[in-house]
Formats: sequence, structure tokens, C-alpha cells
Amino acid sequence: MVRRFAVVKAAVCAVALAGMVLFTGCGDKNPGGGGGNKDKAYLIMFDANGGTVVPTSDTTGAGGKLASLPTPQYDGHDFDGWFTAKTDGTEVDTGTVFKKDTTIYAHWTKQNIIVGNSDLSGTISISPNTDVTIGTELTAVYSGSETVAYRWEKDGDSVGANSDKYTPTEAGNYTVTVSAAGYNPKTSAIVNVSDPSLSTLTGTITISPDTDVKTGTELTATYSGDETVNFQWEKDGSNIDGANSDKYTPTEAGSYIVTVSAEGYNPKTSAIVDVSDPSPSTFTDERDGTVYKKVTIGEQTWMAENLNYDAGVNGGDNGRCYKYSADSCAKYGRLYNWSTAMGGTVSSSANPSGIQGVCPAGWHLPSDAEWTQLTDFVGDESTAGKKLKSTSGWNDDRYGSGTDDYGFSALPGGAFSIGLFTGSGDIGTWWSATEYELNADNAFVRWLDEDMLNVDRIKILELSVRCVQD
Repeated sequence: MVRRFAVVKAAVCAVALAGMVLFTGCGDKNPGGGGGNKDKAYLIMFDANGGTVVPTSDTTGAGGKLASLPTPQYDGHDFDGWFTAKTDGTEVDTGTVFKKDTTIYAHWTKQNIIVGNSDLSGTISISPNTDVTIGTELTAVYSGSETVAYRWEKDGDSVGANSDKYTPTEAGNYTVTVSAAGYNPKTSAIVNVSDPSLSTLTGTITISPDTDVKTGTELTATYSGDETVNFQWEKDGSNIDGANSDKYTPTEAGSYIVTVSAEGYNPKTSAIVDVSDPSPSTFTDERDGTVYKKVTIGEQTWMAENLNYDAGVNGGDNGRCYKYSADSCAKYGRLYNWSTAMGGTVSSSANPSGIQGVCPAGWHLPSDAEWTQLTDFVGDESTAGKKLKSTSGWNDDRYGSGTDDYGFSALPGGAFSIGLFTGSGDIGTWWSATEYELNADNAFVRWLDEDMLNVDRIKILELSVRCVQD
């Protein structure tokens, strides 16, 4: 009988505790010794993690749980919830059971300023912008006619200031963003605010490479001073979590900086390095509805694939598919003779060529000078080929694929001459709009097999066409 009662009692206690009702004698090993065991209260601290919160602490009630959780505030951020760690961690709610005094942390997502359809007419700057120390009033100066709202940020986070003036109380990198309904926002250049009580780092901080940087390119921060420094990379004004070494490889387009710091010193920040995405966009050839990829390389916008337009000129001169295969046309585009590529016009050595030729409206056949401009921009003839080749599609047992650093995606479409197709999978060939000045029976062409983008002069072949946007 005693054992049966103990089992029943245990079941009743379990139900009672699950319903948050204390059952006299439940859990008490000595029910005659004082009326049961009470829940212990634990102190729970609320860390707003950059924001503010009231109250800053509470104590647990029945079952080790909080009756409610406060909602913190952080200008320019959306509250994601309370968590057991400052970053990551497990989310906490009113069902969480605490077994000791604990600090929980607010998590946030930075709000994006709504993008409009128009660009603001003015520029935004901060004055003063050099030799600024804590306590110096900063003034945002907007030169346009629109009525704008202001948002000040320190090290990528809002400081809760929304007027045209702000007086920093902490050292850091400050910016101000202006916005207006229906307009794209604009952000000022960074103004570094230092603490006069701290020393100045002796060196400078730079990023390499700092021009024409694409996603996937490793950036290296170089500090020239003697101090041992810590690194923090930022993208578009916000710290990148975990990016704390002297090297960083961006995976997204944006504006990147790196800040170095050391205890007892004011931090120093590099100049901005803009990183672009080499992924091509598209356009449509209105003549036949074909959609082509295009990519901007330096100051030129190139087709990122070969032209595949049936020119329909004099029967067989309309452009051939390699070995008359429609699949080859879809992959490599067509092979054109010189006359068809030029559209029957005369040679041009100008940059831009001004020769539409077989290209779509708004595009033209590049001159030899335009090919040279491309080659010079990506390096030189000896290395341009590797950088412009696609990352697949080339025969590995011959010359192999490239790195496609710029999204040009050159493919080995081969050539056609005197009834023979040759080179598919091994070589790529392209026309220019420029005849050889010493022999008009030849024209400048570009061909690619290994890592070199070669120059040649010939007219008897049928080659691929890449067009450049006007």
C-alpha cells in the first residue's frame, strides 16, 4: 500500500508542477518537517547589446521562469529576441527554465534605409573632417534642395542622433546618412574622431590591391608601424564578424575598409576599397530575341559570350555553327567571315570603332585599339588569357581553363577555314574591326589558347565575334 501511494503521489506532483501549481509535500523528503520546498529565485540580467532596456534585471518566479521579458530599444535596428550569448547562443523566452543567475543578451538586425527611385541632387559631407577629437561638434552639410532626414553612425552602428549636428563622446569612425521619401540615400565620407588622452599609432594602414577589385580577390592589410595591432574589416560601414586578421576575401560587392587598433592608442582606418561583382548582367538582341550576358571591365562593357546571330547575308555567309551543330552555336556562338562581321563597312582603328557590323543596335565590333585597351586593363598579353578564360569548357589535356577574373568568360569556339573546322575546345578566336595597315588583305584578330591573348593578322578564316557596348 505504501509503494502504491508513493507512485500516485509522484504522478500528482508531476501534473501539479507542470501546471505551475505548488503541491504541498511534493519533492519534500520530509513532509512532516515544514510544509514543502519552495522555488529558488535567480537574478536574470538584461544586456541590451548596444541598445537600451528597462528594467535591466528581473528575478525568476515559479519553476525558474521569468513571467515576462522587456523589449529593448536600439535606433536603426530591429529587435530579434533575447539570447544566452552576445552572438549566436540559444533564444530565451518565458518558457525558459533558469537554474542559476544568468545574463541574457539582445540580438539585433540593422535596418536598411528604404531605397527610392531617384537620386538626391546634392552631396553630404561632415565638417570638420580632419583632426577631430572627442567633444568637437560635427555638422552635416547637405548641398541639395530636398528636405532630408539625418542618421549618424559610429563604426557602422546608429548613435541615435537624427539632426544635422552631433557631438561625439567616444573615439571611432563617424558617418552621416541623409534620406528622403522616394530618393536613394547618400552617406558621407568617414570622419575619424580620436581621443586626445590616447597616443597616435606611428604607422599607416593600407589595403592591397586597392583598384579594380572583384569579389573573390584576397585583400591584404599592411600596417607600417612598429606597434602590434589588431585588425577589424568593415563592409559598407559595418563590422564583418570574425574578420580580424590582416587578410580578407570579400564575397559581396561593397565598400571595404580595415581599422587597426592597439591598447593605449587611437585607431587608424584605411582608405575605402570598392569591390565589384564580376557577375554579368544581360541584354536582349531585339533582332531575334536572344538574351546575352554583358560585363563591364574598366571603362568598357563587353558581351560576356560570343554572338549567335544568323546574319542571313549571301546564303553561307550568315555565320556558321561549328560542324553545323546547333548545340555548338548555343555554346560558342557563330563563326563569321570578315565581311559579315563588318557588315560590309570599311576598316576602323578608332576607339571606339564606330562599326556596328553584325552586332546588335547599341553595340559595335571592337577595333584593335579596343582589344588592346582590354588587354592592358587586365594585365598584359602574357597573362590576359588566363584571366579572361572561362573556368570550365576548355580541354584540360591541352591548355586548360582559366580564372575568369573579370567575367569575360572566353570559350574555345575554334575557327573555320577552306571547308575545315578546327580548334573547338582548344582555341578561341575573335575579329577586330581594324585592317592591317601594311596589308589590307589581313585584319587584326585575337586568339587564345594558353595564358596569352595573342594578336594575329588574317582575313581568310571565319571567327567568333564579341561586341562592345556603344
